[in-house]
Amino acid sequence: MDIVRATPDLAAALTAISLAAKRYWKYPESWIVAWTPQLTISREYVAASPTYAAVEEGAPVGFYALVLWPAAAGKLRAQLDHLWLRPDWIGRGLGRVLFEHAVATARQLGAADLFLEAEPNAEPFYRHMGARRTGERIGEIEGQPRVLPLMELDLGSHGAQGGDGGQGRGFLDRRGTLGRPRLRRCGRGRRQAPARHG
Repeated sequence: MDIVRATPDLAAALTAISLAAKRYWKYPESWIVAWTPQLTISREYVAASPTYAAVEEGAPVGFYALVLWPAAAGKLRAQLDHLWLRPDWIGRGLGRVLFEHAVATARQLGAADLFLEAEPNAEPFYRHMGARRTGERIGEIEGQPRVLPLMELDLGSHGAQGGDGGQGRGFLDRRGTLGRPRLRRCGRGRRQAPARHG
């Protein structure tokens, strides 16, 4: 498996992953339809944002995207705008690998911290990865309340190394054997909308 800088031609495949990942949580299909604009990854977005895909056998199976924002004292903040996995890869260690890669990328880009608006079902994962809850955004959909955790990770104090040094050891490949993703970079990027991931 490789983690590569996504190119605009992958936009449709990344959108399919985000929609499939959201459906994994068994939300009503009418909710998925309502969320589709936020879950759609455009070619322009990929071209403008630091977007990285985990690619297995030539096809993306997960991805993340960052947005950089100016902060006080000339510093930058990184927003984890997307982090989605194809459902058959959930629970196999890929989320951890992508999150650690996102943290490393944000730090390389000069960000002091990483923040996100989490899919509620994914909050335990982000807590496990070292993020802390700083607030919540309360809304509703089809008359039902929905509370989205707001979370942050201080990049100055967090190494995002975990037990495998951030290299993905212990990650299971499609055959269930131990694999180690090869991390590559290509392309360029930056920006779009509020966070949503699962």
